[in-house]
Amino acid sequence: MIRDKAALDRHRRDVYTNDGVRLSVIDTGHGQPFLILPAWSNAAIEYWRQIDDFARDHRVIAVDMRGHGASEKCEHGYRVSRLAADLEDLLSELDVTDAVVMGHSMGCSVIWAYLDLFGPEKLARLILVDQAATQLIQPWWTRQEQLDYGCCNTIEDIFDLCADLAGPAGEQKTRDLFLGLFTSGFPAEEAEAIVEEVLKMPRRHAAALMLDHAPRDWRDVISRIELPTLVVGARKSVFPAESQEWIASRIPGAALEIFEEADGGSHFMCMENAGRFNAVVRGFLAN
Repeated sequence: MIRDKAALDRHRRDVYTNDGVRLSVIDTGHGQPFLILPAWSNAAIEYWRQIDDFARDHRVIAVDMRGHGASEKCEHGYRVSRLAADLEDLLSELDVTDAVVMGHSMGCSVIWAYLDLFGPEKLARLILVDQAATQLIQPWWTRQEQLDYGCCNTIEDIFDLCADLAGPAGEQKTRDLFLGLFTSGFPAEEAEAIVEEVLKMPRRHAAALMLDHAPRDWRDVISRIELPTLVVGARKSVFPAESQEWIASRIPGAALEIFEEADGGSHFMCMENAGRFNAVVRGFLAN
Protein backbone atom coordinates (compact mmCIF):
# COMPACT_ATOMS: atom_id res chain seq x y z
CA MET A 1 0.00 0.00 0.00
CA ILE A 2 1.10 3.59 -0.64
CA ARG A 3 0.73 5.52 2.59
CA ASP A 4 -1.21 8.80 2.35
CA LYS A 5 -1.06 9.00 -1.43
CA ALA A 6 -3.29 12.09 -1.46
CA ALA A 7 -0.82 13.94 0.74
CA LEU A 8 2.03 13.20 -1.64
CA ASP A 9 -0.07 14.21 -4.65
CA ARG A 10 -0.53 17.65 -3.09
CA HIS A 11 3.20 18.18 -3.62
CA ARG A 12 3.04 17.51 -7.35
CA ARG A 13 4.05 20.03 -9.96
CA ASP A 14 4.39 19.89 -13.73
CA VAL A 15 7.59 20.44 -15.67
CA TYR A 16 7.71 20.70 -19.46
CA THR A 17 10.49 19.29 -21.60
CA ASN A 18 11.96 21.08 -24.60
CA ASP A 19 9.80 18.96 -26.90
CA GLY A 20 6.64 19.94 -25.04
CA VAL A 21 6.01 16.85 -22.89
CA ARG A 22 4.48 17.33 -19.44
CA LEU A 23 6.34 15.59 -16.64
CA SER A 24 4.74 15.19 -13.20
CA VAL A 25 7.11 15.40 -10.24
CA ILE A 26 6.66 15.24 -6.49
CA ASP A 27 8.58 18.21 -5.08
CA THR A 28 8.64 18.42 -1.29
CA GLY A 29 10.92 19.38 1.58
CA HIS A 30 13.81 21.84 1.84
CA GLY A 31 17.56 21.59 1.67
CA GLN A 32 20.00 19.99 -0.74
CA PRO A 33 18.12 18.54 -3.74
CA PHE A 34 17.60 14.77 -3.62
CA LEU A 35 16.33 13.44 -6.95
CA ILE A 36 14.71 10.03 -7.35
CA LEU A 37 14.66 8.41 -10.81
CA PRO A 38 12.44 5.30 -10.71
CA ALA A 39 12.94 1.96 -12.38
CA TRP A 40 11.56 1.08 -15.82
CA SER A 41 7.75 1.52 -15.83
CA ASN A 42 7.71 2.49 -12.15
CA ALA A 43 6.16 5.65 -10.74
CA ALA A 44 7.65 8.17 -8.34
CA ILE A 45 4.98 7.62 -5.71
CA GLU A 46 6.16 4.02 -5.21
CA TYR A 47 9.23 5.50 -3.50
CA TRP A 48 7.15 7.17 -0.79
CA ARG A 49 9.30 5.59 1.92
CA GLN A 50 12.33 7.48 0.59
CA ILE A 51 10.32 10.65 -0.10
CA ASP A 52 8.96 10.79 3.46
CA ASP A 53 12.34 10.12 5.04
CA PHE A 54 14.64 12.34 3.00
CA ALA A 55 12.19 15.27 2.77
CA ARG A 56 12.90 15.82 6.47
CA ASP A 57 16.18 17.50 5.55
CA HIS A 58 16.34 17.58 1.74
CA ARG A 59 14.32 18.97 -1.13
CA VAL A 60 13.11 15.68 -2.61
CA ILE A 61 12.18 15.69 -6.29
CA ALA A 62 10.75 12.34 -7.36
CA VAL A 63 10.22 12.11 -11.11
CA ASP A 64 7.56 10.40 -13.17
CA MET A 65 9.51 10.05 -16.41
CA ARG A 66 7.70 10.52 -19.71
CA GLY A 67 4.94 7.99 -20.12
CA HIS A 68 5.29 6.84 -16.50
CA GLY A 69 2.96 7.39 -13.55
CA ALA A 70 1.13 10.72 -13.74
CA SER A 71 3.24 12.13 -16.57
CA GLU A 72 1.97 12.66 -20.10
CA LYS A 73 1.56 9.52 -22.21
CA CYS A 74 3.12 11.04 -25.31
CA GLU A 75 3.74 9.09 -28.51
CA HIS A 76 7.47 9.70 -28.85
CA GLY A 77 10.80 9.74 -27.05
CA TYR A 78 10.91 6.35 -25.34
CA ARG A 79 14.70 6.18 -25.35
CA VAL A 80 17.14 6.44 -22.46
CA SER A 81 18.92 9.35 -24.17
CA ARG A 82 15.64 11.30 -24.34
CA LEU A 83 14.96 10.58 -20.66
CA ALA A 84 18.41 12.00 -19.89
CA ALA A 85 17.55 15.12 -21.90
CA ASP A 86 14.29 15.34 -19.94
CA LEU A 87 16.33 15.26 -16.74
CA GLU A 88 18.45 18.16 -17.96
CA ASP A 89 15.26 20.11 -18.79
CA LEU A 90 13.92 19.38 -15.31
CA LEU A 91 17.14 20.46 -13.56
CA SER A 92 17.18 23.67 -15.58
CA GLU A 93 13.51 24.55 -15.07
CA LEU A 94 13.66 23.89 -11.32
CA ASP A 95 17.07 25.60 -11.02
CA VAL A 96 18.60 22.52 -9.39
CA THR A 97 22.34 22.21 -8.81
CA ASP A 98 24.46 20.29 -6.28
CA ALA A 99 21.97 17.43 -6.45
CA VAL A 100 22.11 13.99 -4.90
CA VAL A 101 20.64 11.69 -7.55
CA MET A 102 19.28 8.23 -6.78
CA GLY A 103 18.56 5.98 -9.74
CA HIS A 104 16.86 2.63 -9.31
CA SER A 105 17.35 0.02 -12.05
CA MET A 106 16.77 1.83 -15.36
CA GLY A 107 17.02 5.07 -13.40
CA CYS A 108 20.77 4.30 -13.19
CA SER A 109 20.92 4.10 -16.97
CA VAL A 110 19.29 7.54 -17.17
CA ILE A 111 22.01 8.86 -14.83
CA TRP A 112 24.74 7.27 -16.95
CA ALA A 113 23.25 8.71 -20.15
CA TYR A 114 22.96 12.11 -18.47
CA LEU A 115 26.63 12.08 -17.44
CA ASP A 116 27.62 11.02 -20.95
CA LEU A 117 25.63 13.84 -22.58
CA PHE A 118 25.74 16.70 -20.08
CA GLY A 119 28.55 15.99 -17.61
CA PRO A 120 28.52 16.05 -13.79
CA GLU A 121 28.44 19.80 -13.09
CA LYS A 122 24.91 19.90 -11.61
CA LEU A 123 25.32 16.70 -9.60
CA ALA A 124 26.96 16.23 -6.20
CA ARG A 125 26.54 12.52 -5.36
CA LEU A 126 25.17 9.39 -6.99
CA ILE A 127 23.16 6.52 -5.50
CA LEU A 128 23.10 3.65 -8.01
CA VAL A 129 20.54 1.01 -7.05
CA ASP A 130 20.70 -2.40 -8.73
CA GLN A 131 21.25 -1.91 -12.44
CA ALA A 132 23.68 -3.88 -14.58
CA ALA A 133 26.27 -2.15 -16.71
CA THR A 134 24.64 -3.98 -19.61
CA GLN A 135 21.84 -6.54 -19.82
CA LEU A 136 22.85 -7.94 -23.21
CA ILE A 137 25.12 -10.99 -23.24
CA GLN A 138 27.92 -10.77 -25.77
CA PRO A 139 28.73 -14.37 -26.76
CA TRP A 140 32.52 -14.06 -26.47
CA TRP A 141 32.41 -13.05 -22.81
CA THR A 142 33.41 -15.57 -20.16
CA ARG A 143 30.96 -16.56 -17.44
CA GLN A 144 32.85 -14.33 -14.99
CA GLU A 145 32.61 -11.36 -17.35
CA GLN A 146 28.88 -11.95 -17.69
CA LEU A 147 28.54 -11.90 -13.89
CA ASP A 148 30.70 -8.78 -13.57
CA TYR A 149 28.78 -6.84 -16.21
CA GLY A 150 25.41 -8.17 -14.98
CA CYS A 151 24.21 -9.28 -18.38
CA CYS A 152 21.39 -11.80 -18.23
CA ASN A 153 19.66 -11.60 -21.63
CA THR A 154 20.37 -12.66 -25.19
CA ILE A 155 19.08 -10.42 -27.94
CA GLU A 156 16.37 -13.02 -28.58
CA ASP A 157 15.33 -12.78 -24.92
CA ILE A 158 14.97 -9.02 -25.23
CA PHE A 159 12.99 -9.19 -28.48
CA ASP A 160 10.68 -11.86 -27.04
CA LEU A 161 10.06 -9.88 -23.86
CA CYS A 162 9.25 -6.68 -25.75
CA ALA A 163 6.94 -8.53 -28.16
CA ASP A 164 5.08 -10.01 -25.18
CA LEU A 165 4.83 -6.64 -23.45
CA ALA A 166 3.45 -4.91 -26.55
CA GLY A 167 1.07 -7.77 -27.33
CA PRO A 168 -2.47 -8.50 -26.13
CA ALA A 169 -1.20 -10.24 -22.97
CA GLY A 170 1.15 -7.37 -22.08
CA GLU A 171 -0.50 -6.56 -18.76
CA GLN A 172 -0.36 -10.16 -17.59
CA LYS A 173 3.27 -10.44 -18.73
CA THR A 174 4.05 -7.33 -16.70
CA ARG A 175 2.28 -8.66 -13.64
CA ASP A 176 4.14 -11.99 -13.81
CA LEU A 177 7.45 -10.20 -14.37
CA PHE A 178 7.15 -7.78 -11.47
CA LEU A 179 5.67 -10.15 -8.93
CA GLY A 180 8.74 -12.34 -9.46
CA LEU A 181 11.08 -9.50 -8.47
CA PHE A 182 10.22 -9.50 -4.74
CA THR A 183 11.23 -11.87 -1.98
CA SER A 184 8.60 -14.22 -0.57
CA GLY A 185 8.45 -12.09 2.58
CA PHE A 186 7.10 -8.99 0.84
CA PRO A 187 3.34 -8.56 1.41
CA ALA A 188 1.33 -9.56 -1.67
CA GLU A 189 -0.98 -6.55 -1.40
CA GLU A 190 2.00 -4.19 -1.50
CA ALA A 191 3.43 -5.91 -4.56
CA GLU A 192 0.01 -5.61 -6.24
CA ALA A 193 -0.11 -1.88 -5.45
CA ILE A 194 3.26 -1.45 -7.14
CA VAL A 195 2.08 -3.35 -10.22
CA GLU A 196 -0.97 -1.08 -10.43
CA GLU A 197 1.34 1.94 -10.66
CA VAL A 198 3.56 0.19 -13.20
CA LEU A 199 0.59 -0.48 -15.47
CA LYS A 200 -0.19 3.23 -15.74
CA MET A 201 2.48 3.28 -18.45
CA PRO A 202 1.01 1.96 -21.71
CA ARG A 203 2.60 -1.39 -22.45
CA ARG A 204 3.57 -0.52 -26.02
CA HIS A 205 5.54 2.45 -24.72
CA ALA A 206 7.07 0.30 -22.00
CA ALA A 207 8.12 -2.24 -24.65
CA ALA A 208 9.71 0.46 -26.82
CA LEU A 209 11.66 1.80 -23.85
CA MET A 210 12.83 -1.66 -22.78
CA LEU A 211 14.00 -2.42 -26.32
CA ASP A 212 16.18 0.68 -26.18
CA HIS A 213 17.31 0.26 -22.57
CA ALA A 214 18.22 -3.41 -22.22
CA PRO A 215 20.97 -3.67 -24.89
CA ARG A 216 22.85 -0.53 -23.77
CA ASP A 217 26.42 -0.92 -22.53
CA TRP A 218 27.44 1.73 -19.99
CA ARG A 219 30.81 0.30 -18.92
CA ASP A 220 32.84 3.14 -20.43
CA VAL A 221 30.68 5.79 -18.72
CA ILE A 222 30.78 4.02 -15.36
CA SER A 223 34.57 3.83 -15.51
CA ARG A 224 34.82 7.62 -15.88
CA ILE A 225 32.62 8.55 -12.90
CA GLU A 226 34.44 10.60 -10.25
CA LEU A 227 31.49 11.77 -8.15
CA PRO A 228 31.04 10.27 -4.66
CA THR A 229 28.91 7.19 -5.29
CA LEU A 230 26.97 4.57 -3.34
CA VAL A 231 26.18 1.30 -5.15
CA VAL A 232 23.41 -0.92 -3.76
CA GLY A 233 22.63 -4.47 -4.87
CA ALA A 234 20.88 -7.59 -3.60
CA ARG A 235 21.40 -11.35 -3.53
CA LYS A 236 17.90 -12.13 -4.83
CA SER A 237 17.94 -9.74 -7.73
CA VAL A 238 17.61 -10.26 -11.44
CA PHE A 239 21.14 -8.80 -11.56
CA PRO A 240 23.94 -10.76 -9.86
CA ALA A 241 25.54 -9.12 -6.84
CA GLU A 242 28.89 -9.44 -8.66
CA SER A 243 27.67 -6.84 -11.13
CA GLN A 244 27.21 -4.28 -8.36
CA GLU A 245 30.59 -5.15 -6.94
CA TRP A 246 32.10 -4.57 -10.40
CA ILE A 247 30.43 -1.16 -10.74
CA ALA A 248 31.71 -0.09 -7.31
CA SER A 249 35.21 -1.28 -8.22
CA ARG A 250 35.29 1.00 -11.27
CA ILE A 251 34.38 4.22 -9.39
CA PRO A 252 37.12 5.63 -7.12
CA GLY A 253 36.11 5.51 -3.47
CA ALA A 254 32.61 4.14 -4.15
CA ALA A 255 30.68 2.65 -1.23
CA LEU A 256 28.96 -0.70 -1.72
CA GLU A 257 26.03 -2.34 0.08
CA ILE A 258 24.60 -5.77 -0.80
CA PHE A 259 21.29 -6.82 0.80
CA GLU A 260 20.91 -10.51 1.64
CA GLU A 261 17.66 -12.25 0.69
CA ALA A 262 16.62 -12.63 4.34
CA ASP A 263 17.01 -8.86 4.71
CA GLY A 264 14.60 -7.99 1.90
CA GLY A 265 17.38 -8.34 -0.64
CA SER A 266 15.41 -8.25 -3.88
CA HIS A 267 15.54 -5.92 -6.87
CA PHE A 268 13.20 -3.72 -4.80
CA MET A 269 15.18 -3.70 -1.56
CA CYS A 270 14.50 0.04 -1.22
CA MET A 271 10.82 -0.85 -0.77
CA GLU A 272 11.14 -4.21 0.99
CA ASN A 273 13.52 -2.93 3.67
CA ALA A 274 13.26 0.83 3.47
CA GLY A 275 14.46 1.33 7.03
CA ARG A 276 17.84 -0.24 6.38
CA PHE A 277 18.08 1.16 2.84
CA ASN A 278 17.44 4.71 4.01
CA ALA A 279 19.91 4.30 6.87
CA VAL A 280 22.60 3.14 4.42
CA VAL A 281 21.92 6.16 2.22
CA ARG A 282 22.03 8.53 5.19
CA GLY A 283 25.34 7.02 6.25
CA PHE A 284 26.70 7.64 2.78
CA LEU A 285 25.45 11.25 2.75
CA ALA A 286 27.02 11.91 6.15
CA ASN A 287 30.50 10.88 5.03
